[in-house]
Amino acid sequence: MRPKPRPELTVDFWPSFTDALLSVVLVLVFVVTVFVATQTHLVTALNRRENALALLSDRLGTLERTLQLSKEEALRLQNELGRTEKTLTSTFETLVATRGDLEASREEIEAARAGEEAQRATAQAGLRQIGDLTRNIEAYLNQIRSLNRQLDENKKNLDAKDASLKDLNSSVQDLGGRVALLSSQLGESKENLESQKLELAKLLDELEARNTEIQRLKTFEKYRSEFLARLVDVFSGVENIRLSGDRFVFQSEVLFASGSADLTESGKQKLDTLYETYKALESKIPRDVGFNIQIQGHTDTDPIVRAKFASNWELSTARATEVVRYLIRKGIPAGELSAAGFGEFYPATPGTSAETKRQNRRIEIFFTRR
Repeated sequence: MRPKPRPELTVDFWPSFTDALLSVVLVLVFVVTVFVATQTHLVTALNRRENALALLSDRLGTLERTLQLSKEEALRLQNELGRTEKTLTSTFETLVATRGDLEASREEIEAARAGEEAQRATAQAGLRQIGDLTRNIEAYLNQIRSLNRQLDENKKNLDAKDASLKDLNSSVQDLGGRVALLSSQLGESKENLESQKLELAKLLDELEARNTEIQRLKTFEKYRSEFLARLVDVFSGVENIRLSGDRFVFQSEVLFASGSADLTESGKQKLDTLYETYKALESKIPRDVGFNIQIQGHTDTDPIVRAKFASNWELSTARATEVVRYLIRKGIPAGELSAAGFGEFYPATPGTSAETKRQNRRIEIFFTRR
């Protein structure tokens, strides 16, 4: 009997292959997903970094511009400090010169006092001389009385002593002449004494007047210096406004438009500040000091092209007068203000450049005495 053949065993690999392939596909999908997510995250991070770098670059540019402006401001402040130092040096030299004038006046006063003392000594010597003359007259009068007594006694023996009587009469006449001479000298001494007293009184009056004037000058210098110091504080750092020696200078463009004599609104505000500074000090200034604020107008050398003004004289005078009118309207007494126009004939800086001409177009506030 033949053995029954075995049935053939058939292995189906397709399901396993399919499962393996699916697993591979899933792994690839997972890997691709992770790769895409990673790339997305990297792209987002890079974008953020680029944005941050751009922002930092903008901030760096802003800081560079700020640094440049700070450098320019520092340079401007340094220049302003230099000009301020020059101004203070000029002011100090002016004060030193004024002090020299005051010292000279003081020496003149001391000389006048010395002359006064000499005249007093002369007057006292005259008084002593008058006293001596008076005593001499008294002595001569006593002699005359004695001689008169002797004359009365001798009259009893007139006949016997006729010769003695003549001698006595001669002596009396001589004494009378001497008395008359002494009386004349006494009168002249009295006249000289009266003349010296009048001259001394006149010198004392002049000395008193000079002392009063010196005191007024000291008071004026004190308040002018205080006024200028306050203006320097108020306008410190303001462009085109500066102190020059003993006067304050406004460039014309601060107050007026080109070729015009009408104050701008900005110019009025600057003059308001000047007025407020004056009012804060006005009550302290004595009325008899003669304080005066003189407004001086100056132009450049360019000829006038507007028909309203015939020349730079008229323009500079009109501008100075307009400033005076405005300050009067604000409340400064008209008697304490004055205006003057100088045209182009008193330049602040010689030359013909544009900057030189700009510096020469100005309004100067000069504090002086009437």
